[in-house]
Amino acid sequence: MKTIVYVDLDGSLTSSDVLLESCLQLARLNVLFVFRMLWWALQGAWVFKQKVAEHIDPDLSDLPLNQKVLERLNQYRHEGYELVLASASVHRDASKVAQRVGVFDRVIGSTTSNLKGERKLEAIVEDAQGLPFVYVGNEAADLPVWARSQHAIAVNPGKRVCQRAQKEGIVLDVIDTHSVGAGLLSKAMRIQQWAKNCLLFLPLLASHSVNPAEWGLVCLAFLAFGLVASATYLWNDMLDLPADRRHPRKRHRALASGQLSIVQGIVFMKALGIAGFAFAWVAGGWPFVAVLALYTAATLFYSFALKRVAFVDVLVLSLLYTLRVVAGAVAAGLDVSNWLLALSLFYVSQPGLGQALCRAGVFAVGRGAIPFRARLSPV
Repeated sequence: MKTIVYVDLDGSLTSSDVLLESCLQLARLNVLFVFRMLWWALQGAWVFKQKVAEHIDPDLSDLPLNQKVLERLNQYRHEGYELVLASASVHRDASKVAQRVGVFDRVIGSTTSNLKGERKLEAIVEDAQGLPFVYVGNEAADLPVWARSQHAIAVNPGKRVCQRAQKEGIVLDVIDTHSVGAGLLSKAMRIQQWAKNCLLFLPLLASHSVNPAEWGLVCLAFLAFGLVASATYLWNDMLDLPADRRHPRKRHRALASGQLSIVQGIVFMKALGIAGFAFAWVAGGWPFVAVLALYTAATLFYSFALKRVAFVDVLVLSLLYTLRVVAGAVAAGLDVSNWLLALSLFYVSQPGLGQALCRAGVFAVGRGAIPFRARLSPV
């Protein structure tokens, strides 16, 4: 008797999520769509998917695919099984992925309702017409389909999913494509970029401070800036997914390669942001939190729009470097001079000469030529 293999898309065939990909690409087009998407979400899952699909046709040409799942599907194809992509994504998007993969006989996707859970089971039972079927899924919503399948295959199922399946008497054939470890998270955080935050120590160096308390507070400030900066890097990576996947080097990033899913990226980004602002509060209270919030807002605004505007992008980057210097002074309770701010701005706009002048400026401060502890005043 012929057996049909039904394969879920989001989290199974791909580690990504087509709906989230669409939302991110829509937000990148216009940040104001974020507010419209919140309104659509309040109207229900299917309305949300419809509205997003109406406003954007997502670029899925380089969507990362789970190679172990593809190997299993090719094996089934070789053995004569019929393959069907059964996804809760809108039919148009699921069809694009199926056409790219080239192993599926047909596609089942959301057309008039959100094809998830029991609704997906109904669609599969109707399509199978009494024939036995294999189902490849990944989440708790797939439990009803697994329960009716001849063979239940789970791709990277969570611990709770496995526990619920065991409780319901479902034997899962697990395909483990990857695991998220400390090395992967460190790679996604781009800790090497934290070197920029050493500018927070510049006010202490310029003022010849040897106060352990001040240095301790700035160390906490450094950690806060690093964590929040990593959160913004993750957000920027999510906005640039299609472009990064076509880039010879950036395609190996955790999110672009699919090693880290968008959902995992969002959770990790939130955790980094919360931890960063918690350290910021300890380091300098509300004043330092305000500076860090301004830095975060400027970074996000840069990611959404300003980095594509000539000259303005350089000015914003200069501002971000200067904010680091200001943040270090706020954390340590020091006053900052106009000279040091001017030099930090010049550092980015004119890298070679700026670096030389900054080094000369710090030396001059150290020699007492520029009174760093003087309050801001017209130059």
